[in-house]
Amino acid sequence: EEKIQKYPYTVKKEGQTDACAKKTRRRTTNVKKFSLFRSDNFVRHLTDQHPVKYAEYCSLLSAELSEKANLALNPRVPTPFSDRIKNFFSVTYMPNLFDTNTAKMPNYSARDQKTNRIEIALEGDCNEGENPLVQLQPIDMLWIGTSHFATGYSHYLNSDNTSTSGVALPCLFDFRRRGKVGRIGLCGNDGSKFPYIKAHLQRHIAEPYNNMDITLECWPDENIIDSRAHVDALATFFSGDACAVFTREQDSFHIAFDCVKRGLHTLMHSSVLKNLEQHKQICIAARETGAFSAIENYLKMDPIYSDARCRIAKLGKFNYLHCYMTLPKESVDVLEYPINQKPCEISSLLNYYHIDFHVWASKGVARPIRVTGTLSSAVPSESEQNTAYTSTLVVQWENFEDGSLGTAVYSSASVDQSNCSKKREKLYYVGENGDLNISPGQCGYEYNTNSNGSGTTYPLYMKYSTSSGYFEGQVGYAYRSLESFVNGARKANAYKNSSLSLDGFFSSLEDNLATSAILEAGKLSIENGSKMYCISYDGPQKNIPTNIVCLS
Repeated sequence: EEKIQKYPYTVKKEGQTDACAKKTRRRTTNVKKFSLFRSDNFVRHLTDQHPVKYAEYCSLLSAELSEKANLALNPRVPTPFSDRIKNFFSVTYMPNLFDTNTAKMPNYSARDQKTNRIEIALEGDCNEGENPLVQLQPIDMLWIGTSHFATGYSHYLNSDNTSTSGVALPCLFDFRRRGKVGRIGLCGNDGSKFPYIKAHLQRHIAEPYNNMDITLECWPDENIIDSRAHVDALATFFSGDACAVFTREQDSFHIAFDCVKRGLHTLMHSSVLKNLEQHKQICIAARETGAFSAIENYLKMDPIYSDARCRIAKLGKFNYLHCYMTLPKESVDVLEYPINQKPCEISSLLNYYHIDFHVWASKGVARPIRVTGTLSSAVPSESEQNTAYTSTLVVQWENFEDGSLGTAVYSSASVDQSNCSKKREKLYYVGENGDLNISPGQCGYEYNTNSNGSGTTYPLYMKYSTSSGYFEGQVGYAYRSLESFVNGARKANAYKNSSLSLDGFFSSLEDNLATSAILEAGKLSIENGSKMYCISYDGPQKNIPTNIVCLS
């Protein structure tokens, strides 16, 4: 009331009506905030309201003042965080945004703007030791291997099938659209396949999806067969670039080893490392060059298995595990294994995924110590002798806490005898404080069309359908697995530290040594009449295997 009386809304003089009274505004202590400042209005205000002060100011500006006097008159106060903000909104996310020669914003589509904003938000969620304002540059990537997994093309399948878009190349093309990957190379042995592969990519990737650049550099040249084409391809890539070795040839280890020695961040297929000694050599080479290297296992990105791993950590000491995985004959043909690949090696590759998952989930809890392998050879016909085998590995584990023992049984079949076209898998785990049963089922659904007949799709693994015209496979765990590797390689370049590239889903190469030890011991046991092999740990680290010895 006192303020209102002191500062009324109107000031009324004697003999003046209310209508003629001068209206005034009550004083306020609120600070006025302006969303826009125009210097021309401010100069006009100075010339009209403060002519004397403005004239003095202009005379001072026109005088030849010393640098010290000029700084005293106009102190240069930097804008807080201006450099960090500019680096954060870098050309990686919004090119030309800070280009002074560009008068207008770049012409992004609504979806591209949305993608960029999501990208920035995700990069801000950093792990310990990471700086959210560090710019992650795109990397060049070479993919070695032209299998169905990479390209979607296979002479075993009908090219009209919409499920043959592949996995690797659609992901890499989308990474390039999102600014994560720059140059993309594809290397194989037979150059005569590339015209068919490019036509396949045009039909199944470039045409169905918007803004998908399918530009590729291919080795060897068309109509040339060269088993050493990877040498020419690697000569065009440099340290800090990325490479994926997904070829199942017998020399795949030497290719991967050459990539790591060159300083390339390398993602390897499970078939690359044939034994424990090769795994150790890759570890040493990666440690010397600082390259981020990992072995691909898409099960770690599967939300079912990822959640199960978190629950296994709360079940205490390991007691028992039983798992199996089967693939139909058609899928085995599509895998395109070398003719001289042994049946036990083909089956052990299927066992790899569950074995590696168990090693990943049992880190710090238990370690494998003894392995026995068996092979079932009852097959329907002689024509399937090269693939129709079921392998089983029985592994004894030792708990770190008290030395108690647990048993794991891993089974895999390269031919599903039920004549079903779906992959089947199951895992049952028993711990000290409980158990869990993973039974994903078919993980997809069936559909029928008049043109292509019946089919099965697995959108949780890889989503190919789109409702917006853009590629929408980012939700699949196959996509996320490759994206984690690409992000890890970019972080290794930005922070100069490959250890920061591990995001919880990719294990270090040292942690994967136990997986290679189990697979090698199982292979030796199968080839030598199911003899038992012991995994020894003679080094300073109790979870790093050093040797494999036959016990019988």
